Amino acid sequence: MEYANELMGATILLPALLVVFHRTGRTFAEMAIWVLSPIAAYVIALSWESLSGQLTPGYLTDALLGFSILSAIFILPWLVLSLLGVFLGFVLRKLILRFTRWRAGRLVER
Repeated sequence: MEYANELMGATILLPALLVVFHRTGRTFAEMAIWVLSPIAAYVIALSWESLSGQLTPGYLTDALLGFSILSAIFILPWLVLSLLGVFLGFVLRKLILRFTRWRAGRLVER
């Protein structure tokens, strides 16, 4: 738990930097992949487990219980912090564009 603040900061900072420095039309798709990646990782792990091992009768209930526990502890905070980072990235991108346009206008006036 001593690295929790660093992980939360990285979860906010990385999507913000991706949005600011990556200026293509695929930004929304890339951010959706970033935000939904923990759910995809859980589904892949669950599929791998079901394909490689013996299924028990209570497998589906155990999988749903595991998903609810993981979503409460990991997935929901990831979603909230990543969406906050995406929002901050779009705000920073708008501020940077506004500043560069203002700076370019001042250079032309001189």
